[in-house]
Amino acid sequence: MMAITEPQVQEDIGINQIRLLLFPNPAVIIIQRAKQTTNCIVIIILITIILALLHKIHSKFMFVTLVMSELFPGKCGKELRALLTAYTTQNHTTLGYSKARQEMYGYIYNSPIDQADYCVYTGSRMPCVYDSMDSSCNAALNCEHTVPQSFFNKQNPMVSDLHHLRATWSTANGARATYPFAELSDSQISTYYGTNFQVNNSRPTDPQNWSALRKGWAFMPREQQKGDTARAVAYFYVRYPTQAGAVTRVFSSVYDMIDWDEKFAPSQLQMEQYQRAVEVQGNKNPFQEERGMVARAYCDMSKNYPCSKYQ
Repeated sequence: MMAITEPQVQEDIGINQIRLLLFPNPAVIIIQRAKQTTNCIVIIILITIILALLHKIHSKFMFVTLVMSELFPGKCGKELRALLTAYTTQNHTTLGYSKARQEMYGYIYNSPIDQADYCVYTGSRMPCVYDSMDSSCNAALNCEHTVPQSFFNKQNPMVSDLHHLRATWSTANGARATYPFAELSDSQISTYYGTNFQVNNSRPTDPQNWSALRKGWAFMPREQQKGDTARAVAYFYVRYPTQAGAVTRVFSSVYDMIDWDEKFAPSQLQMEQYQRAVEVQGNKNPFQEERGMVARAYCDMSKNYPCSKYQ
């Protein structure tokens, strides 16, 4: 009997799956299940050439996979914060304040294309040579301690912890001073701080893009920074639960901290900057990696977000 053979199926030649994750620095290419064909190799070479032209490749390469999964399922409130204290301590390298600022200005908040840092509170552009590791690259540039350094006597590792340090324009940083963060209504605001180093005493047409001060009482970041600020403070108070007093010294209301995290997810740029901070410092901020964790960890401090929801 003649053997019957199954018809041969001709597969398309090429790459089965390529996923590109592009960061301003460094460029990360993750190639999954790539077929070993000539076409595949050619495409990879072309991609590499394009990336090399677009980016000045940094000496540090990041291969970070962000897993958006729930840490410590079923845990919440004080119990979860205690677990996160141990978690955030893992792999933490204390940099020292000078080194931390060099990494911030030259790498974490900079770009090989733009060669500048941007104030997180106003968006004002401050030129600074990429990878220069010069903490005095721009006189207008300041390091904002989201949790004021006077609260912990400027001690390490808090003073140099990248997960709560941010690049800011000196005037906006000075206006924030040590005021707590709070949601402010128009009638409460005395001064606005905006892009291109602007300071206004009257309400701008786009107030959501301006940070605002209620003199003598509180400071409110612009909308695109609110979530990042909330997650930085939430991190600090699990990493250092006793070193800076109560969290209400930094957020006048824990509800605002939770609410800002809920409303303002990390932007792509903020996640890129966060991953660079992880690369440099070693430890992670779980509030950047899991949506809604601020509420779960601080539910016992805000009646608006009851812990029963997470138990």
